Amino acid sequence: MADPLFDDFALAVTINARHGGKLVPGLEALVGDWERRLALRQDAKALRAGQEASVRILALAPFAFLGVVQLISPELLKPLCSVAGELLLAATVASMVYGYRVLQRIAAPRRIARLRIAEGA
Repeated sequence: MADPLFDDFALAVTINARHGGKLVPGLEALVGDWERRLALRQDAKALRAGQEASVRILALAPFAFLGVVQLISPELLKPLCSVAGELLLAATVASMVYGYRVLQRIAAPRRIARLRIAEGA
């Protein structure tokens, strides 16, 4: 199923089958743990959404500033119309795209390692 929660269930059933005992209390504890995990996942997802919005705002703010300057006083942006200015603008945009990708990678959720049970165990 490729789900860590299912791995927990499979482990609980496997341990019960091998060693005996009461399965219901273990499954009840497992359900409580799952509920806490799911609540934490939802909180983390909400925090990531806020981070992503901040990253987008930070990435678009310089362009909005340039747009406002262009409306208010276009002569201030005349140096950007030269070859050197266009190269500087292109380098700036490239560095912003790179920074945006890095921030996206930082904000991305970690992948959870899967449980593997050896056949002979």
